[in-house]
Amino acid sequence: MIIPPEIMEWQREDMIDEILADYEVEGIEDIIHELDLVKSNGSYEKMANNFGIVNKRRNYIMGCFLPSFARKENSLIKMASENMKNPIIPRPFGDTFCYGEYCLLYLYLEVIYSMYSERKLNYGDLRNIYLSGLDFRLVFALENFECVLQTPEPTPDFFQRLRKMHFVDKQSEKLFIKISMLKRATLHNVLGYFFFSSFQLSEMILLTVLAGCSAAGDNRDKVNAYDGVRANLAYLKLIRTDITQYKAPGIPKTEVYDDLNGENQSAGLEKEKGYLLCEQCLGVYHLEPGESPEDFETCRCGGKLIYFENFFELENELLRQKIDI
Repeated sequence: MIIPPEIMEWQREDMIDEILADYEVEGIEDIIHELDLVKSNGSYEKMANNFGIVNKRRNYIMGCFLPSFARKENSLIKMASENMKNPIIPRPFGDTFCYGEYCLLYLYLEVIYSMYSERKLNYGDLRNIYLSGLDFRLVFALENFECVLQTPEPTPDFFQRLRKMHFVDKQSEKLFIKISMLKRATLHNVLGYFFFSSFQLSEMILLTVLAGCSAAGDNRDKVNAYDGVRANLAYLKLIRTDITQYKAPGIPKTEVYDDLNGENQSAGLEKEKGYLLCEQCLGVYHLEPGESPEDFETCRCGGKLIYFENFFELENELLRQKIDI
């Protein structure tokens, strides 16, 4: 059944009254204001539509979509990969956060960058996205990402806390869910009436990760109500920000870069080398540039390794074997 827009608007007003009555958390009224802004200026709708376009030809599972230069040159990504679990497929409501879930931040940066540039991303764009420091600003300053001048260096402790993050209590989790419902009621013309699209699911995961970053940055391993508010504020402000202004150092302005979707592969965007799956322990290894299946005889556990050319072949094999991932 399709709910008429006027009914959704009434529900929205009721939600606002309920949230303001039940919670005295700084920033809630700012979220209401930001939701109105992204609705009125059309930025949320553009971003949601662009999500499918950017996501269509890239693999955003496990963080293996990341360009090779980003995995080598971005200390935040490197630290995250070394200190967070990396399951085959992210489970959005699992017991812990994983590296793949953290990497959704970069998917959304690509989506928003592409939205404001109004063209397909090229190699120079990706260097801006991954090496401009915008990710540091978001992870450590959240809703203040535009005005922060300096961010701390990432540490193993930060990502180990993020990996084990949970809500501190049911009340904080309920507020997080109610804000999500308010967003849906405000932007129903974009989100539709029924749960759950891949866009909405990945958006929810990203927001939980940002809330976890707020807590981890305060040396906590529990997300409170304010962390959830900060995550939503950071996300909504990001959608309204032309992030093409954030530039990576050392890129000549006059240099022309190949299109990522063209036939020629740009430097630093090597073709995926494939995956090795252990028959015994079911461990998965993502081959790095310069590596080949022949470089590995057996798994560390002694099990036989099976090579898959791409992630989709690997995923199909796991599903065929009904392996719990």
